[in-house]
Amino acid sequence: MADGILLEAEDLALARRGRPVVLGASLRLAAGQRRELTAPSGGGKTTLLLGLARLLPSAGGRLRLEGRVEGAWPVEAWRGRVIHCPQQPVALPGSLSDNLTAAFGLRIRQGMEPPTAETQRQELDALGLGGLALEHPASELSGGQLARLAVLRALLAGPRVLLLDEPDAMLDASASARLDVRLDAFLAAGGALVCASHRPRQSDLAWRLVDGRLHDGSQGHPGGLG
Repeated sequence: MADGILLEAEDLALARRGRPVVLGASLRLAAGQRRELTAPSGGGKTTLLLGLARLLPSAGGRLRLEGRVEGAWPVEAWRGRVIHCPQQPVALPGSLSDNLTAAFGLRIRQGMEPPTAETQRQELDALGLGGLALEHPASELSGGQLARLAVLRALLAGPRVLLLDEPDAMLDASASARLDVRLDAFLAAGGALVCASHRPRQSDLAWRLVDGRLHDGSQGHPGGLG
């Protein structure tokens, strides 16, 4: 894994319903790195995130994860390391605890211990959800609560890369700040993050999709390969 690069795309092309959306995106994402992804409404942010997570087949180009081309990874293993959180989060059946431990029932995490009840409570409290019991039905959460639960569910699954689609769209300033603190801890532990947002924290480090082309704000030219 050269230079700590976790995720790499080279000339990645993506289409939706037969219509080209992303026309050759190149990027590198290193361990500990957070990049914002911006675009006009309908400009392809979600499409690019889905492609990076291999939830949408590519129409060209190449992906690498931890230095290995996508063909060397079973799709399930890739998606276990590169987790996408959609803009409209979904509550899985059952309680908050059921949601936070759901990933550990998957084959790719056989033998891994799910987070303890104490860890779950600490994590919920850190995101301002500590007033809710672990037995609370996930289906009864508000939109903002569910958004935080979905990100926490992904974090506890132990990804290397998180792809978040406007995670703070339904959060107030306090909840958004709590989420940023938790995401910073994920980065400090060696994870990497792409966050689609209309309000990038650091505009000079934002990737911008314009007319299907990816531009790197830190480099001032198309692509993110430096």
